[in-house]
Amino acid sequence: MTAYSTIIAGNHQNTYENLGPYDILCGRCKTSFNHVGNRRFRITITMNIPKYLSAKSRHEKSALIISIVRMLRDEAGARFLKKKGKEFIELNEKQAREKVGHALRDLAVQQQQSTMAEFMKQQKQEQKQEARVSKNIDFLECLDDLFTMCEAQDEPSFEPLPVFYTAKKA
Repeated sequence: MTAYSTIIAGNHQNTYENLGPYDILCGRCKTSFNHVGNRRFRITITMNIPKYLSAKSRHEKSALIISIVRMLRDEAGARFLKKKGKEFIELNEKQAREKVGHALRDLAVQQQQSTMAEFMKQQKQEQKQEARVSKNIDFLECLDDLFTMCEAQDEPSFEPLPVFYTAKKA
């Protein structure tokens, strides 16, 4: 017995006509990415990321993956399909679990990277703000010192510049 079982015979004109709205297509092509079943699959994976990230052991993560595959297949009627030649074949249970597991891991890594990037961006902004505040404090301290020095002197340390008026000859 093979790992795949053929379920949809290929049609030379249109091999996608027998696909259902919950079918999940394997592959990296534009058609697979945009298929409504794959969109629903990505939403399902996104909704389960918090559970996946909070799972403490490999056993808990495996149990979550199994429950997602069973929910998609049994409750939604989804099929995990892969194109082979001119026909689609349905993935077996193990292959479906691998696809769900890869999707969860990939999205978890993306979220962790974006969270880290946001954290780093926030840190840079805070450092810039601290530098601005520090410069302002330094400037204010310098002004304060200058005013203190001026108040300590009895006479001003500068003399006004003479103003020259030139009379116009009439």
